[in-house]
Amino acid sequence: MGGKAFSNGPHPLSTPRLAPPLYLTLRDQYETILRQFFAQVTCPPEAPNKPSYGDIDFLVASPLPTYTPLALSSSLQAKCHLSTGGPTTSFAIPLTDRPNEFLQLDIHLCSPAHLPWELLLAAYGDLWQIIGVLLRPLGLTATDKGLHVRIPEIEPADRKASMLHLTHSKSRALKFLGLDEEKYDAGLGSDEDIFAWCVSGRFFQPAAVVARERDASNVKSNDRQRMRKRAMFAAFMHQWVPAHMELWHDRQEWTREQVLEAAVEEFGVSEPYRARLAAYELKVRDAAFWARVSGVVGLEGDKFNQVVRAVKRWVRFVDRGDGENGVGMEMREMADLDGVGEAPWIARFDGRVSEDAVVEWIGWNWMQLKTREKKRVSDAKDAKQASKKMKLDLT
Repeated sequence: MGGKAFSNGPHPLSTPRLAPPLYLTLRDQYETILRQFFAQVTCPPEAPNKPSYGDIDFLVASPLPTYTPLALSSSLQAKCHLSTGGPTTSFAIPLTDRPNEFLQLDIHLCSPAHLPWELLLAAYGDLWQIIGVLLRPLGLTATDKGLHVRIPEIEPADRKASMLHLTHSKSRALKFLGLDEEKYDAGLGSDEDIFAWCVSGRFFQPAAVVARERDASNVKSNDRQRMRKRAMFAAFMHQWVPAHMELWHDRQEWTREQVLEAAVEEFGVSEPYRARLAAYELKVRDAAFWARVSGVVGLEGDKFNQVVRAVKRWVRFVDRGDGENGVGMEMREMADLDGVGEAPWIARFDGRVSEDAVVEWIGWNWMQLKTREKKRVSDAKDAKQASKKMKLDLT
């Protein structure tokens, strides 16, 4: 989206910005056509007083049997269409009475359940860009999948794994954020309305915005790009908030920990939260365990990775029935080819035998384990070659 899909490549097309009257006429005209191909069609409300438009964006869901990109392209009388393999397809439609100029029309295919949520994210220009920046320091993130809270212990190492899904319900998300859904649905008719609505949420803290502006090191590069390219976003951050600081003198100051606790309680995700955190903590302990093993065997890099694979494939834990010292270790007769996986290996003995005992046992036996694994790999290669030769002989 953005009106630049056809600007590059060997045969670029001219897609000039559209004046509001032409934009509205074409939007309504093409919405009628899209309804012949999708059961749900909507166009996100644009930012107020926008002087021109680079393209026309539609969110659609529930394709009808009539829909294929080629069939829709034909109905739109498009010169061409393109997709990068994601949910958005762009169409270049000739502009009547404007030779060699085209309109870019984008359709973004959503699941029916996610359409209201994605419409919220796409509405009113920079509205959700503003909300996203306000919520980010408190550990909240919105994506096309829904609203998430980031688990602070996990985030530095794995941001994606740190994001715990809360909801993709527009109503539930706005209620939690303290944003008035009725006022939003009634329409936000000016930048002033949008800014006031954004900061009406219970988590907005203007001091964080001012501190962020004062300390340029806290401003991410994509935020700096927003400042340059998004006039509404820049006006909010640079002008509106500093001019309205008095509106929040008595506001509650939220910490990230408080927001996390409130989110977990509000959305009933305490169980997946604890499970996610426990899994991460086990992963950290597993990495520390293998670091200890590396120190004992005196190897690093690929040579140590060979030892790790040998341990995972040839060691097993057995219950000897000797009370608290009843769990022992031994070498397998046959390799466990499923033993090398993503799951932390420490989970196999956690709580059953001490880590010190496991490290010590590996220290005494790693060379023999490695020898077994090297022989297994060699035998597998020989068997593969023999099978290949047999097939060639039969032909």
